[in-house]
Amino acid sequence: MFSTDSSLKQQARQGRAFYRGNYGWFPWTPTGDDQEILDEGLIYAACNGRVESIDFLLSQGANPNGKAYETTGWLGGHAQGAIAIHIAASQGDRALVEHLVARGADLTLRDLLYNGTPDGWAKQYKHDELAQYLYEQQQARN
Repeated sequence: MFSTDSSLKQQARQGRAFYRGNYGWFPWTPTGDDQEILDEGLIYAACNGRVESIDFLLSQGANPNGKAYETTGWLGGHAQGAIAIHIAASQGDRALVEHLVARGADLTLRDLLYNGTPDGWAKQYKHDELAQYLYEQQQARN
């Protein structure tokens, strides 16, 4: 998806609306903006536990707090305004959460649908130790 000069290839911009016909998705019109594409890739990498892809996308300019298209196809559900660390926390993926924390994920961001922080997402999905870790990390940053 990247050229040798690290720019996005045209194919990285194609086929991005394939899921739009699914019931329940929030309205969205893709812009084709490089940042939007990188951030969308980061969220998909988080959904799939792809740490190596996350590092690569971050090195290419993806934002660890990027909100791609203001909605995320996540675990068969929808979460408007979620970022990658919300997804990792809900899945109980401690290694991925720690990875995102180390790379600057904002632990205070609340998703727009549930108004939950990453520690709240971990707690909701019964990952209590992970929720405690996230809470402690959030407090340490304050």
